Amino acid sequence: LLATAVALVGCLSPGACDNDEDSRRASQFGCTSFEDTQGFGLSGVLGPYLEDGMCTWEEPTDTVEDVFNMCSAFCGEGRLPVPLGTPTNGLNLEDMDKICLGDGPNNVALFGEYNETLMRECRKGYMALELIKTRAADVVKEISLLHLEQLKFRVVMKQAIEAITATVSNEEFLQDLQLTDRAVRIMKYKERLHAIIDDNFYSLNAKPNLEAAMTRIKVAVAELANQLGRKEAILRSYVEDCGRPILAISAAEEYLLDICVQDSPRCLGDQTANGAVYHVGCCCGTMPATGIFDIVAYAEREARRLQGEDGDSTVDIGSIPDAIGIGIEVCFEAQWKAKSAKAALEEELRSSEQGTELLRMYNEALAAKYPIWIQECPADRRLAADRPPGAANGAANGTASALARDPLEGVAASLAAVGADSLENLRGRRAQGDTTKLACEPPGATTVSGLGEDIVVAFSKDTDDDLCRLLPPLTDGEDLRSTIDLSGQCEAFCGDEAVPLLLGGINFGFNHTAMDTVCINSDIVTTDQDRVDQCLKNSEAFQDVDIKVAAFIQSLTELNLAKILYESAVKAKLPEMRTKIEEEGDETLMYANNERKAEEYSAFLRDQVLKSVGANSQPALNYKVALDNMLVKAQALKDSVDAAVVAYTDFLENCGELFTGVGPDQEYLLDLCSQSSLACVEETSATHAGCCCGYMPYMSVGKEQTTVDSIPGISAASLRDGSGEARVGGRRLSQLPDYYDICGSVWQESTEMFEDFHNDLGEYDKSIFEAWLAKLNARYPDAKLCLFDPPEIPPTPAPTPAPTPAPTPAPTPAPTPAPELVPTPALSPTPPTLAPTPAPEDEDGGNSTNGGISSCRPWAATL
Repeated sequence: LLATAVALVGCLSPGACDNDEDSRRASQFGCTSFEDTQGFGLSGVLGPYLEDGMCTWEEPTDTVEDVFNMCSAFCGEGRLPVPLGTPTNGLNLEDMDKICLGDGPNNVALFGEYNETLMRECRKGYMALELIKTRAADVVKEISLLHLEQLKFRVVMKQAIEAITATVSNEEFLQDLQLTDRAVRIMKYKERLHAIIDDNFYSLNAKPNLEAAMTRIKVAVAELANQLGRKEAILRSYVEDCGRPILAISAAEEYLLDICVQDSPRCLGDQTANGAVYHVGCCCGTMPATGIFDIVAYAEREARRLQGEDGDSTVDIGSIPDAIGIGIEVCFEAQWKAKSAKAALEEELRSSEQGTELLRMYNEALAAKYPIWIQECPADRRLAADRPPGAANGAANGTASALARDPLEGVAASLAAVGADSLENLRGRRAQGDTTKLACEPPGATTVSGLGEDIVVAFSKDTDDDLCRLLPPLTDGEDLRSTIDLSGQCEAFCGDEAVPLLLGGINFGFNHTAMDTVCINSDIVTTDQDRVDQCLKNSEAFQDVDIKVAAFIQSLTELNLAKILYESAVKAKLPEMRTKIEEEGDETLMYANNERKAEEYSAFLRDQVLKSVGANSQPALNYKVALDNMLVKAQALKDSVDAAVVAYTDFLENCGELFTGVGPDQEYLLDLCSQSSLACVEETSATHAGCCCGYMPYMSVGKEQTTVDSIPGISAASLRDGSGEARVGGRRLSQLPDYYDICGSVWQESTEMFEDFHNDLGEYDKSIFEAWLAKLNARYPDAKLCLFDPPEIPPTPAPTPAPTPAPTPAPTPAPTPAPELVPTPALSPTPPTLAPTPAPEDEDGGNSTNGGISSCRPWAATL
């Protein structure tokens, strides 16, 4: 001590010790690691320049900027550095601990009272959320693959009707039927139908594959429900407790950096000094909900620094740039998991002409409906991503080009091709005396007694006009109606979610009773409308889960953006924080009484230095609101999947077969035409061609809206032209259902959110965001980085003022009692201005606009 005192006194004269290295080294203190004063067993870390002398003696510690930079490096990126003292005014260890760990009722702590278990619980909450995100990605993956399995099933349906058409057109088969007794012909025909159904739906695994896809969705949803239930309490605590800054320590339980000695040659942990040891230190805060839980242990930092990992051996305290965590991005995770299975399914679809066409239509329909999600990114914004064929045209035109080229325009137009009237219209035509060959009315019931189903037969617009072979053709280039025409009418009657069962053709047919042996509770279809109604109701549970998953993913995206903004704000505000300490830190410590130094300096740090990034700052509050919103959406998702698991179980157990399809007018059988007589279909001697449908409820899953009817039937509302004279133009594919894409919906509905994000990010350093994108691309090489670019919103042109009209001379009155009015010259037209885009309606029914673009954050109303 005497030698140190001599050295200190000797160096008071200017320049006395400037070149005296030995004298300076005499001030080394021999300090060792210390523990906190509150008994938590936390360790202090000695700074690299602590032993070199007083703070003001060494360039690395003689300014507030030096101290602040060293503290920032110790804490690491994304954390809040808290310098404890300045080179000219320090704090003792007890005061440092009051600020960093707490002081009971005095509420001095910057980050609240230190809780040994809180960070561990926050980490558990974060991992619970990551697991829930993983399970949500599994659901998104399985639903996207189901859509492709449904396309494969449609291909099989197309192939089945083609096989049936070929059968009824085959001369050998027709001759075989003619040699068969009329009473048993239907049995032979039904055997052939059954064989075709088996060959296409079972031997080719079409139905088992579709059923397996449905089962995988059920398993994924059940697992998501399980995780949401098990993690509910953890997730709630995570949101409530971890969305604010708390003290960050290392894995080695290091909590404080002792930067330099401020005014006495004693070590900070010296218990004999009675608190009269003033050093400059540093502790760190972090918001655990952002995924940053601790600081890097000093020993690990030093080891990495010595290995040259930081690229600069002179960097203070061996700091290492922290990796930017990204967590799981649900949509990209789902894409990555589905990649190989999706490629295999698409290859299967492309192996046939029908599959290739259906896949093209599907991709173009998605591109039209979800142009943001399907968009192609510039080459410099993504590494790899497969773009659905024709996506650009679909997105640009606002509609799928395939659908625009198809004159039938989908199911509704195909129904027009049936040329069918409602039962009321048909009876109206009869009352008006229309000339028809057959004096028949559609039967109002089935021929099966005690069925308990209120279903009826329907006529096409020309069923009773003439015999099948004498009706006008529906195919271009033909003279008379053909079996292919009848097959096309049958397809349109059944729609895209049912198997068309053509009963007869141009050259042979059956009566109503015979047809019912195929269409009513046969070995091909089951007739149970109550079960079908329940299946359709259960399928709505799938739709509800889709919507709730999309809302949950959108809340996660909002949370991620809020995290990036918070970390960017912390980084951007560091110079401002340093300046505030430079300007007022010394004065605050210098004029505070010793017993109130901790209290007043903590208040200064909280109210002045950390004001823009602390718990009550706007970025932190915005992140907390995003956390709360995520919890609300997670709870809604939990409620949805809990109910869906029950519905899914019933759906899989009771809906995996072909049911008799029934249309809006309760029609189950379409009487196409009579083959060889004027007998009506219900007569025993009748030989009519007809059509009924095998409806598969599995095809109702994944659509935007679930229909209430299993087939389109002959609903008059779906006819495209009022004349009812539409014709089928050959073998055409109908429009696909309005599929709901979860991730497409998320990005399509997030335009305003991304616009707000980029507006807020504009005032900060974008390096955090760019680092996050780089990590995202490393984890998901196929991710479309351009999805995170600012939305392209066309600027609203400034209105052009209309020219002032020239004055109109007063008209000279004519001598007649009714003078002719002279028109006032019209004003020159003003170029139209773009109407502002309506802001999306908020959850509470309101909206906010500013020139058509909302400038309010989604959390403004809550705040």
